[in-house]
Amino acid sequence: MPVPEVDALLDAVERFAATFTGDDAVSDVLRKLAEQVAVVLGVSGVGVVLVRQGRLSDVIATVEAIADLERVVAAREIGPCADAIRSRQPVVVGDLTGGDLAQRWPEYVAQAEVGEIRAVAAVPMVAGERVLGVLGLYDGARRTWTDEDLRVARIMANIASCYLVHASELGQGGKPKNSSGRRWPAAPSSSRPKAWWLRRVASPSTRGSTFCASTPVTTTHASTTSRRPW
Repeated sequence: MPVPEVDALLDAVERFAATFTGDDAVSDVLRKLAEQVAVVLGVSGVGVVLVRQGRLSDVIATVEAIADLERVVAAREIGPCADAIRSRQPVVVGDLTGGDLAQRWPEYVAQAEVGEIRAVAAVPMVAGERVLGVLGLYDGARRTWTDEDLRVARIMANIASCYLVHASELGQGGKPKNSSGRRWPAAPSSSRPKAWWLRRVASPSTRGSTFCASTPVTTTHASTTSRRPW
């Protein structure tokens, strides 16, 4: 399994950080993020499903097959992405054709088969106590998701969460601060190495805060929990 390259990750973070001050639509920014994550991790595609007014709604994906599958997630609230939002922890499935998944998620597995999607990893996007959405990684072959895969996905999901809060506050006429009043981190500049911004976003001191809340590194198996905490 390929190991994510640090330079590729830093480049992705730098490009995404540059969008914080741009005028692009939220859907366009998240689509660019999905494209960058797919390149860094070498997966078939990446998608984002957002939570709006307590329900899974907006679907943003790099390829149509993933968009179709995530529409099933939004409509039926089933599959790894829905479970990741419920549990607020990563959910990984290395092979959708194995075990009893076809019985547990019949519509989801059927649509995945149509789209030739076999492996899924889902990482929730959180800000404080809020779940904003989920970042989904998809592969067309059976895959063992590594700690490195999930760490990269978590970092990018955290940055996306920061961006969504930032965009929401600007849309309401607010200043680019988080709820605790702290300034948002500056994007990499010539006076600071790119790694500084990545360390700031992923540092333990920011975990669990609105600034850049994160989910635990430990992954969980897909759950059948029906309670919806978002």
